[in-house]
Amino acid sequence: MKSMTGFGRGAASRDGVSLLVEITAVNHKRRDLRIRLPEELGDCEPQLWNLLSGAIERGSVTAAVTLDLGPELRAAQYTIDAEAAGAVIHSLRAIARRHGLGEDLRLADLLAVPGVVSTNRNLVPPETAAALVAEATAAALDDLNRARDIEGAALRDDLHARCRRLRDLLHNMEARKDGALRHHRDRLRERIRQLGVELPLDDERLVKEVAFAAQKSDVNEELVRLDSHLDQLDRHLDDSQGQPVGLHLQFLCQELQREIGTLGAKTAETDIAAATLEFKAELERLREQAANVE
Repeated sequence: MKSMTGFGRGAASRDGVSLLVEITAVNHKRRDLRIRLPEELGDCEPQLWNLLSGAIERGSVTAAVTLDLGPELRAAQYTIDAEAAGAVIHSLRAIARRHGLGEDLRLADLLAVPGVVSTNRNLVPPETAAALVAEATAAALDDLNRARDIEGAALRDDLHARCRRLRDLLHNMEARKDGALRHHRDRLRERIRQLGVELPLDDERLVKEVAFAAQKSDVNEELVRLDSHLDQLDRHLDDSQGQPVGLHLQFLCQELQREIGTLGAKTAETDIAAATLEFKAELERLREQAANVE
C-alpha cells in the first residue's frame, strides 16, 4: 500500500551535462501530472510524462527538471556576431555625431541589441537528453516510492486499527439487536396501555403488531452487509500485490456509510443508537485516512 503523498529526487550526469529531477506528490481524486522542463529539454516532455504515468496511478504530481551545463557547454551556449556588433557601433556613433551626443557605448547596451548575441538551445544531443531524463527520473521515482511506502505502511496500521474498532462496535450492535425488538414491543404495549386497553402478551392483535414492528426494525441484513464490507476492507489492506487500493477503500467506505445510515434510522430509539453514532464517527475518520491511499 502506498500513500499518495511524498517527495523524490534523482540526478544523472554525462558528457558535461547534469540533470536533477524533483517529484512532489500530494492527494488527488485522480492522476494529475504537471511537468516543468527547461527549454533545452522541451522534446523530452512526452518521455517524462510516460515515465510518471507508468509509475503513479493517483495523486497530483509535479515533476521539476533542472539542467546544469558544464563550463565548455556554457561557453558555447552564447554566440556573438562580431560583424553585427561592429555595424551597430558604427551606426550608433554616426547618430551621436550627427546630433552632438556623446559617443560612449556600454557593453550592456550593445548586448541588448537583437541579433548581436544568439543563444544556442541545442547543445544537448537528443539521445543524451533522453538517457539523462530516464536515469534521473527513475532515481527520483525510487526515492518517491520509498517515502510513499513508509507512509503507506503507517496508514495501513491506522486503518487496520480503525477496522477493528468498527468490528467491535458491530459486535456490540449484534448483541443488542434482540433488545431492540423488545424495545419496540414494550413501546407498543405502553401506547396501548395509555389508550386504556389491557392486552395479554399472547393477544393475536398484539402479536401481529409486534411482528410488523419487528419486520420494520429488523437490522440483520444491514449487520451482515456491514460485516462483509469490513471483511473486504481488511482484505484490501492486506493486499500483498502492491496494487493501488485507494479507490476500493473509498467505495467500501461509501457502502458502509449507506448501511449504517439505514441501520441507524431503524434503531434511532433503542440501545443500538449510541453504537451507531460512534460507528459513524469512526467510519468518517477511516474515510479521511483512506483518502490518502493511492
